[in-house]
Amino acid sequence: MNYKKDILEKRLNDFLSSDSFNKEMDDDDLHCEVFNSQDFISDLNEAIEFLGNKTFDILDFVRTYEMDKFGVLNQVYPYGSENDFGDAIIGEYDEGELMKASLGIYIDPIKLLNMYAYIIGEEIIEDYFEKRNRYLRSEKLGDYISAIQGI
Repeated sequence: MNYKKDILEKRLNDFLSSDSFNKEMDDDDLHCEVFNSQDFISDLNEAIEFLGNKTFDILDFVRTYEMDKFGVLNQVYPYGSENDFGDAIIGEYDEGELMKASLGIYIDPIKLLNMYAYIIGEEIIEDYFEKRNRYLRSEKLGDYISAIQGI
């Protein structure tokens, strides 16, 4: 899923150009720092706006990831189940914090969005290290070729 991935990629790029970035960070440390140490979005209305009409696509994406990776559903579904979400439509707000789907499944939009950012962040970090390593290999190859040509 690539929904608003460019916004999450910008988060990484902003971090890479900040004073907090350490070039010695491995992929796990970098992922944790950028996509796990603080919420991507912590405001309910911003989370709802970001999710938009893709809420249940994102919900299914996160649900599949969690079941594949952990074998259980995590905190995104504080009152949820493993039911098929089908054509569930977001219904009412419960105390301004949880969205209630028509199937009676409660979804915390902030937790859902931040878990989505965490998952997509893994892909973004993997791409970053792949590109960086490819660049380093080509740079070393270029140095090697230059050295050979100088012989």
